[in-house]
Amino acid sequence: MERINKIVNILYFLLNGIAASREELDDKLRVQLMKMPMYQDLTDEDIDKIIYFYELKYGSKTFEPGITITNKKINDSWLLKKKKIMSESDHEYETRYGKYLIEKRYGEQAKNSILKEAEKILSFCANPETSQKTRGLVIGDVQSGKTSNYLALANMACDYGYKIILILAGMTDLLRIQTQERVDEGLIGAVSSTIGRKAQINYIGVGTQGINAHYAIPFTTDLSDFEPANCTANDLNKPQILVVKKNKRILEAVKNWLKPGQINVSGKNILIIDDECDNASINTKNDEDPSTINGLIRDIYNNFECASYVGFTATPFANIFINPDSEDGYDDLFPSDFIHRLKTTSDIYFGIDKVLRDDKRFIRFLKENEINFLPAKHKSYEQVNQISGSLKNAICTFLIGNCVRTFRGDVNVHRSMMINISPYNNVQEQIKELVEIYVVELKYAILQYTNYGVDRFIKHFELKRLHDIYINDSMFNTPNQRNNKTIREELSIEKLIKMLYAEISKFQVVLINNKTKKEEKFNYNDYKEVGARVIAVGGYVLSRGLTLEGLLVSYYNRNSSAYDTLLQMSRWFGYRPNYEDLCLIYMTHNSYDCFGAVVKALDNLDSQLEIMHVQGATPRDYGLMILQSPDTLETNLLISARNKLKNSYEIIKGLNYSGVDVDTSKLFKDTSINNQNLESIKDFVKRQSKKGKNIEVANRDRYMILDVSNNDLADFVGSLKVPLENKKFNVENITDFIRKGQYYQKWDIVFATGEKKNAKLFNLYDANNKLCLSINPVKRSFSIEEEEDIIRISKNNNRLLEPGIFNAGLTEEQIEEAKEIARNRPSRKKAAGEPKTPIALDYLSVADRKPLFVILPILLFQDEPDIEGSDYSDEKVKIIEKFSSGEWLMGFGIGFAERDGKVMMSYRINKIMKDEYLRKIREEDFDD
Repeated sequence: MERINKIVNILYFLLNGIAASREELDDKLRVQLMKMPMYQDLTDEDIDKIIYFYELKYGSKTFEPGITITNKKINDSWLLKKKKIMSESDHEYETRYGKYLIEKRYGEQAKNSILKEAEKILSFCANPETSQKTRGLVIGDVQSGKTSNYLALANMACDYGYKIILILAGMTDLLRIQTQERVDEGLIGAVSSTIGRKAQINYIGVGTQGINAHYAIPFTTDLSDFEPANCTANDLNKPQILVVKKNKRILEAVKNWLKPGQINVSGKNILIIDDECDNASINTKNDEDPSTINGLIRDIYNNFECASYVGFTATPFANIFINPDSEDGYDDLFPSDFIHRLKTTSDIYFGIDKVLRDDKRFIRFLKENEINFLPAKHKSYEQVNQISGSLKNAICTFLIGNCVRTFRGDVNVHRSMMINISPYNNVQEQIKELVEIYVVELKYAILQYTNYGVDRFIKHFELKRLHDIYINDSMFNTPNQRNNKTIREELSIEKLIKMLYAEISKFQVVLINNKTKKEEKFNYNDYKEVGARVIAVGGYVLSRGLTLEGLLVSYYNRNSSAYDTLLQMSRWFGYRPNYEDLCLIYMTHNSYDCFGAVVKALDNLDSQLEIMHVQGATPRDYGLMILQSPDTLETNLLISARNKLKNSYEIIKGLNYSGVDVDTSKLFKDTSINNQNLESIKDFVKRQSKKGKNIEVANRDRYMILDVSNNDLADFVGSLKVPLENKKFNVENITDFIRKGQYYQKWDIVFATGEKKNAKLFNLYDANNKLCLSINPVKRSFSIEEEEDIIRISKNNNRLLEPGIFNAGLTEEQIEEAKEIARNRPSRKKAAGEPKTPIALDYLSVADRKPLFVILPILLFQDEPDIEGSDYSDEKVKIIEKFSSGEWLMGFGIGFAERDGKVMMSYRINKIMKDEYLRKIREEDFDD
């Protein structure tokens, strides 16, 4: 460890004391440091450790340069022209904010990145000295630092002549106050409620840079939202700042009062920053009669001849679908001037890549048939009498995590746990009370048994739960990056037991929802000297914008059909320096499936944005492209419903199936249904055999039937039974699509094979009853839920197919072409041109390839231990036995080869599906 620390310090010297990206650090280590004789023996593992500790000690580069879709030329912007004639003193807001970021341990490079991105965004906004108007959108990852970015934008806007900054901060008082506090610290420079009053001004944040001063006039404070009677400006030279919630009464008051020429209004221009702009700001009615919040934001925007509207969000789905063709002079908030994507690259960002893409080590799955488990769907009057064993496990894990953080020396830092399992205040209150009772019981049990040794300690049932979690959970038994030791090796169970009482004694269980009064609001600042230990119970407020400091454990079970709502609930994302390995999320398999779909949708948005950025497209082009291919995003947006034909409904979508893969990751438990599918496969193989199309070994030992006609495949697919939960694999619609043969006349069929060590073989026979296929099935883990008739394949974000299957039918030259496509594909993790493992899209993008239909015989296996009070594992064993004793579970997949232009088809649903479809679209998550 001493050697690692020495190298970190050398690296800091070589980099001139800056925080750098992982790529920059890796390059410096390999190209420069490892040329020194004493460091030539550094391994890849050593390099990972060095980079990890460098980021912890000196900060990390928070953002790589973002990408923008715009028709504006940054090199010819008004901002750069003005910047050339400005002196250094003219950048006082930017300079002050930069120093503040350094104080907040962002690191020099991170600070520069944030300011550079803010400058780029501001250059796309209106010149404050003109009568221009602009509208833009900034997309960032959840909990990745968007607030730091828009505060940088606001500070810089003040330097360049903006006089009024209006920040729209959520729909609740708690979210507005949280934002106001950050604005006070990062822009105003003082606690807003102490400015202009008899009390002494309390300078904070940027206000303590050099001399105590505040640098803007607040028309809202940490104590009160906008009230015209409180808006008196003593210094009209300073910018005026409003932080308001998206509320009809508040916005109407702002609209009527905030106008150029109004007494106490200092400027003729305005910058509107809309935080979480996909929430409430979207027009849900027609353009002539827009919804209230949307209409009021437009009115405020139109009060000024010079106005810039910049929306910030991590979930831009709804914003992209805003109508870009609104009435002149009353344009909607479509980001017509620019869309900018911030890029988060830091290794200490605990985000989608780590939690949902890479593996499941941060996930603990909940079982819905567990005793006392509160289902996601429940009534507002639900009576909750006890908390489940899994929630107790989560609380115990949080307690252990607190001990580990203290053991590591992070004594006075905040630690939080989130419980988000109900949208209803009444239910949340019950949960909060039950959690408080459990914490008290646990506290006194610890006090009673701490001094009796481990053997006596585990005699108590709940203390045995604590003990067993620490001994058995992989979190505490996985070597870490710091010293390659497990947590248990660093902290013995005996030492842990001695620490438990001191930690749990500091626990607070708090309720955070719309009914929480201001005086009851939990404030981390009250505990800044000792560090808070808080378990937060809530619903909507926890789901939108609220930051839980030092979040360790999240216990989540909510029902949401909307991608943006779902992702915004992911408060567990964020920066977790020195404690990432202590973070856990408890969720159901169903929630995990839903998050997997959201990840795919975001990836698709990003890839299209990258492509359109290179092509020089406009935001309008981007919006229309997404609108025309919503199924690529797996959205449930209803574009138009028409053609009511008896009991069916046709939803018209422009399905872009070019380069898309789909599969049946949900399969029926019923063996008789799966046997029907197996008989269809057998019949299909024999019919193809009669036509001279036999199963043959193609490239890379793939067993295939080549050049099957679209009509033959359509007959086969039409006979299959597939659960409706496979939203993109609708048998009726795909059969129609294949039969039309508009894009694909010939298909290749491939049989997926598993590891050869599997004992049981899957066999098929040709038209002469001769064995023509004998292969090992593919192994897949799975999950089941109570009252469901389906099996959910659990591997790879609930995906059935492995990307490599799509190299079937390709020549060696075509496979090399796929690798080249992969190298040039933009990626979150690697730049274009770097070697990447080809994914499905790369293989499907190869020129002149045929589409692929995949047949998978599946061997299920158990990959999870049993949990207390559940027969979950027993049920899984029965299913495994059922499908390994003569019955076969069959899965299917399709790879649609890439074609020029959109692949159009309609999507038909029955009345039952239609009613459910519309219900989900109307459904909103809120605290009652």
